Amino acid sequence: MAARPQGIRDKLLHRGELAAGELGPMLLHDYFTDPSFDEMLRELSLVTRLCLIEWLRRGGVSSS
Repeated sequence: MAARPQGIRDKLLHRGELAAGELGPMLLHDYFTDPSFDEMLRELSLVTRLCLIEWLRRGGVSSS
């Protein structure tokens, strides 16, 4: 029994079903990751903690 093109189109477009393995590679690999973003977050976290500690050390008062 051959697959009907209309039936395949209905499954893919109208019901949102995907054939096995169609999107597997795209779901397994995150092409939008940016290693520099993670590095920036680590640095920002460190600087933020240091600033808060210094601010508390000064009694929580702004220097200006």
